[in-house]
Amino acid sequence: MTKKEYILRLYATGAVKFGEFTLKSGIKSPFYIDLRDIISDNALLEATANLLSEKAKSLDFDYVTGIPYTALPVATLMAQKLGKPLIYSRKEEKSYGTKNAIIGKFEKGKKCLVVDDLITSGESIMETAEKYSEEGLLTRDFMVVIDRSKGGAAYLHSHGYRLHSLIRLDEIVDTLFSEGAISRQQVDDIESFMNALGEKKTAQAALPLNPKVQKIIDLCEQKQSRLAVSIVANDSKTFFEKLEAVAPMAVMIIFDIEAIRDVEDAFFEKLKSYQEQYHFLVLQDRQYVAPLGGLDRVLQNSCYHFDTWADFVSMHPLGGTKATEEIGKIKADVGAFWYAKWNRNGSLTNDNYTRKVFEMGAKLPQRVAGYFCDAKSLQEVRRMRNKIPAGQLMIVTASPEKGGLTPEEAPGAGADLVIVDSAAAAQMVFE
Repeated sequence: MTKKEYILRLYATGAVKFGEFTLKSGIKSPFYIDLRDIISDNALLEATANLLSEKAKSLDFDYVTGIPYTALPVATLMAQKLGKPLIYSRKEEKSYGTKNAIIGKFEKGKKCLVVDDLITSGESIMETAEKYSEEGLLTRDFMVVIDRSKGGAAYLHSHGYRLHSLIRLDEIVDTLFSEGAISRQQVDDIESFMNALGEKKTAQAALPLNPKVQKIIDLCEQKQSRLAVSIVANDSKTFFEKLEAVAPMAVMIIFDIEAIRDVEDAFFEKLKSYQEQYHFLVLQDRQYVAPLGGLDRVLQNSCYHFDTWADFVSMHPLGGTKATEEIGKIKADVGAFWYAKWNRNGSLTNDNYTRKVFEMGAKLPQRVAGYFCDAKSLQEVRRMRNKIPAGQLMIVTASPEKGGLTPEEAPGAGADLVIVDSAAAAQMVFE
């Protein structure tokens, strides 16, 4: 089957549609591509595997993998045709049995060809590659059936990866127009839509930052530091002793006021004097979740009115965005940091939860300053960093005793702020 015949077959089977479609993001699109049903068309599935296998013959790799679910049947056929072993990554995390992240036998240090059905931005396929890297496999080449991206190949190239596509969106449009399957108006609508996507990305990157986020960025530059220090203390004397040791280095001080038993008005006056002297921001780490009675009433009735002394509060967005919106009713310029991922024993968070948190937070750029993201490896930090919405920050904890990053490696992981809980670790990160 030639490339032209393949495009016409995709169109005839409904894998490529034109009209008006609402995408997951809510955007209206003049076209829609869905390759999931090609597994039921034996001839089309065989042609897909044949065409991709032919392109793959010039590449250097030891294993073939398909991203579940659509690309996995295609990759299975390709592996058979190319005489290469098939492996694949679990889509869902497994909490029992061997808990292996990669299915199939493989040797660390070998190269893996990653196959997917589509590429839109390049972020999701790169995330898969980084998962394989964490397991010791080398990934450099990606192969997709359709490249419908706006600059996806360039994005991957900037991260050291190569994209090989069977067909591009513009080839589909040109072929179908020449065959009279779509009109000139539809071609223009598609071009306008794709150009608008590129302009939207540029506009998002140019949006004004949350003033509190800008303050963090400015302090990081001013103090030449990305240090956030978590202070745990039961009394004010211990608190200020710990603060004294780290304040000159810290951009942010994190603590829970309600854990300190002897807080009086003099505590806040002294805290303010330290802020004026050493220039740091304060995050009240109460990890708020919206109660049934309304978070605004709970906070207003609290004996410690954070709105008079805290720059940020920590929150779990389990109840959606309402709690964060209620924070804004109390004091508009108090920012929120959401817990998006934590690697504690028994934690129920997974990649899907973290992705949902980022999606919700992107809708509140003037309320959500950023996210707490526990990570066990540099690759995991970078993977999450690529998903965090523009204009929002990432805080990573240096916690080797919990299987996380060490104070030495955390600053180079791409996080905006690194949390430590001791003066010694603070000095190590600062240096």
